[in-house]
Amino acid sequence: FDLNGTSYIDYPRIDLNKSGVHLQMKSTDLKQAIEQTSFATSEKETRPVLTGVNFKAKDHVLECIATDSYRLAKRILTIDSDVSFNIIIPKKSLIEISRIIEKDEFIDLYVSDRKVLFIFDSVLIQTRLIDGSYPDTSRLIPHEHNYSMSVDSVSLLNSIDRASLLSNEQTNIIKLSMSEDHVMLSSYSQEIGSVEENLSKAFYKGDELSISFSAKYLNDAIKSINGEKVKVLLIQIALLVGILVLWEILANAGIIQTFLFSKPSDIYKLFIKYISNGELMKHVGISVYETVLGLVIGTVLGILVAIALWWSEKLSKILIFLALYNLGFAIPK
Repeated sequence: FDLNGTSYIDYPRIDLNKSGVHLQMKSTDLKQAIEQTSFATSEKETRPVLTGVNFKAKDHVLECIATDSYRLAKRILTIDSDVSFNIIIPKKSLIEISRIIEKDEFIDLYVSDRKVLFIFDSVLIQTRLIDGSYPDTSRLIPHEHNYSMSVDSVSLLNSIDRASLLSNEQTNIIKLSMSEDHVMLSSYSQEIGSVEENLSKAFYKGDELSISFSAKYLNDAIKSINGEKVKVLLIQIALLVGILVLWEILANAGIIQTFLFSKPSDIYKLFIKYISNGELMKHVGISVYETVLGLVIGTVLGILVAIALWWSEKLSKILIFLALYNLGFAIPK
């Protein structure tokens, strides 16, 4: 072979100096934290900060957080070093580091303003950081729950795979109907049919509840836990929906920063599709009465907020968001 090349002088010089904040931790802890959070990052480049994992260290605690604005994954680690930093590392870099880590040893991290250096097993890996401020997620995970379900993780994963076979390919929605007597997993497709499966190994505590999930999101979350048992905790949905609606309204008024719904138009299109083909009630599990009640409550809320914020220059956007939410949310069973 006769290959053409370029001079080594043209290769960019890379600064691999050990500068910045130093943190030492077990490589297996880092590998596990990456695997349990990176799946929740966003694949869209419209919001670059959400395409990476937020590493936040303070008071001997390291928090690894990832979200794509629809789901959130968080891993908390205790570290020996009393260091402080708040950075966003690209997902692709973390995945490569996770693949290289093979044995349990200590790994050194050197965090600077624009890059982070990983050193382990005679290997040096340096990656840039994503510029920007990561959304505050500290108050999104509630400390109290009204409902809980414990189930064997393998059994639940297998049930999700079977139920998702008949779900709509675009939305991939499955429904959990839970009571203390039984737990049912179901899905429905107007073109194919429906499926119901009784989760006999599940233990549910709380009032009767029906809720819909994305099969992919639930599947990814359970696989990342990598445990024999999984516990699903839920709060009162009506209260949560009200909080999310108000949060988004205030965000679009410029009062608070949000990341919950990057594209509300996607939600609008999704529910318009459900309403048009008659699948809304089967997916969400609501009646006509509950839908009308939800629309009335949402409209009243919109009027009150509009009056309170009549001076805002973005009032038109607020009313649009209220209309979109009214099409999508109703009081659940």
